[in-house]
Amino acid sequence: MFNKALLLYKQSNYEIYFLNKNSSLFGKKNKDIDNISKRFAEAHKAHYKTLVFVEKVLSEYKIKYEKSARGKNIKYSEYDLIITVGGDGTFLEASRKITGQLLIGVNSDTKRSVGKLCTCTSKTFKTTIHNILKNKYTIKKLHRLQIEKNNKVIFSNCLNEILICHSNPGAMSRYFLDINGVVEEQFSSGIWIATPCGSTGAISSAGGKKINKYNRSFQFLARELYDSKRKKYFLTSGIANGSSVISIHSLMRNGKLFIDGNHYSCPITYGDILKVYISPNPLDSVEII
Repeated sequence: MFNKALLLYKQSNYEIYFLNKNSSLFGKKNKDIDNISKRFAEAHKAHYKTLVFVEKVLSEYKIKYEKSARGKNIKYSEYDLIITVGGDGTFLEASRKITGQLLIGVNSDTKRSVGKLCTCTSKTFKTTIHNILKNKYTIKKLHRLQIEKNNKVIFSNCLNEILICHSNPGAMSRYFLDINGVVEEQFSSGIWIATPCGSTGAISSAGGKKINKYNRSFQFLARELYDSKRKKYFLTSGIANGSSVISIHSLMRNGKLFIDGNHYSCPITYGDILKVYISPNPLDSVEII
């Protein structure tokens, strides 16, 4: 039995944009806004219906829990079970903050949310909890990335993707790319580095490969390499094995490192060296037997 669970949920877009008095859309009416509002309201209803059901199941099984919206300062170490209600974004937020706890993702709106990382839906959540309490489940490792900046670890739990580029999206990114000692100078729009879990996201849209989420590997892809007849690039994209290290030596005065979109960022300047490799702290993923 779990000592205490955290129920982490997202706030719906309808709540943020149409119910919040500080929103520029609050109280506004016209045909376009009404159409958007209607779609958001449907998603809002489905999401909170799932949240209520999840709470009902936890109470039924007498699991003590505390509830919090995502984006708040939470001491995750106080909980031994983390349940996210939302989509992949809510799951990823929890994944960045935990080390040894069990994490279950509940896709709260299967009609509008992809939820590839989520363990279950409202239809399967009760069975999932039942099987977990009966020890009818296995743990599989989802491998995360660890990032160093100038030989100091700055992030250990990246489950999705990293983007290294100029701080101005319209400016060229300049850097040396070093993969296991093979070095190449590149001029591009930046470089993606993604875990297997992140392989279906932005890096896939840019031309990367989809990888089984349990693989102990990661991949890189240079975005929009500068086409010069005088220069041929070799390190354009590829999959690195679990023992590989990818290094980026910045040639930018105003570069930036982004983790999971805009959820974490770090400035990079000329001469900074970033190292990316498999984190020693994989995430425990629940698989029902």
